[in-house]
Amino acid sequence: SKHHAGCELAALDHQTSDSESTELSDLEPETGPICPLAGGSRLGPGSLFRLRFLGSIAVDEEERATAKRRLKKAMVEEAVLKIKAPEGETQPSTEVDLFISTE
Repeated sequence: SKHHAGCELAALDHQTSDSESTELSDLEPETGPICPLAGGSRLGPGSLFRLRFLGSIAVDEEERATAKRRLKKAMVEEAVLKIKAPEGETQPSTEVDLFISTE
């Protein structure tokens, strides 16, 4: 059986409102966030979102799917069931910053 390269699931922190995303479109590139993966260089204009990454998991994919849309929906539902903590338990997560460039 084949499996999808990975299904990643992230959720906005419930304590963070939309107004707390950082709009960077009006800032000069030298004032944007620093990207450690790009040798410490500054990122250009865009938006920065604070997220809680819940996890990722490989999801089995049917070999002969008749409806691609139903398959994708089923894969997401399966991933959520495998990653989501049972009711009453604390959901493990990692805080991440998601930067979306507008360049």
